[in-house]
Amino acid sequence: CSTMAAPCQTNELYSFGGWMTWISMNFGWFYIGTNDAWAVFIIWLYFSKYSKIKLGQDDEDPEYDYFSWFCMQFTCGVAVGMFVFGTAEPMYYYRSAGKLFKTPMANDDDRAQQAMTITFFHWGAHAYVVYTLVAIAMGLSSYRRGLPMTFKVAFYPVLGDHINSLLGDIIDAIAIAATTFGVCTSLGLGVTTIDAWLARMLTTDQYTSGTDAQVTIIVVLTLIASVSVVLGVRKGMLILSNVAFVLGMVYMLVVLFCDNTWMCLNVYVQSIGHYIQYIIALGFN
Repeated sequence: CSTMAAPCQTNELYSFGGWMTWISMNFGWFYIGTNDAWAVFIIWLYFSKYSKIKLGQDDEDPEYDYFSWFCMQFTCGVAVGMFVFGTAEPMYYYRSAGKLFKTPMANDDDRAQQAMTITFFHWGAHAYVVYTLVAIAMGLSSYRRGLPMTFKVAFYPVLGDHINSLLGDIIDAIAIAATTFGVCTSLGLGVTTIDAWLARMLTTDQYTSGTDAQVTIIVVLTLIASVSVVLGVRKGMLILSNVAFVLGMVYMLVVLFCDNTWMCLNVYVQSIGHYIQYIIALGFN
């Protein structure tokens, strides 16, 4: 592109980067607005009479206990991103806080607090309602109506039997592609984190960071995930998720007690208050 500037500029709209910029500029309002609408809907649903409806049959008991269920949801959904960006995001927001101004700032403490508040918002209710909405729509159609566990069944109340047509196949194809991108992103975050950790913990004679090392990590993680899938949910994913979650909590407790514990607790409690205070403004920003 450095030697063909004009053609590259002309074709920029047709590149992934160009389309991403165009969609963000023209449909950012739609993404933000609908996310707020979903948040209001989920809150209303929780306190409505419909909150008593089971995602399974009326006479069925939960297959897993709350702890195991939460471990599987957390580790399969947001664990890698949260452990990576739980540190990276506050630092990024703190360094660029002068450009954000999403909450009032008068001094350096306010810059740090704003960074924590935006991080809480990014990993708070507005993030989880997206997962919750899809889970409810798919769960009701699949477990109560006996439909297959595919994304298109979420549209059954609207499209009816048309979900079994080409339209349903298109919906599933888009969902598979989007999910694949998300899983690959999470895998990439995990790999770079493990690579950086090994490089810091070991000497250069013991470990050399780089593409070869990262490919090796990907192979190992893929093998572990494959074994988990082959063993099934109860013997594979359940055990792997429980172990991963417990290790993650141990890691967090080590950080809490080995760092400035009282400062961490103060920041955590204060940030919850700031999150509640500014959640509406941040939700529409």
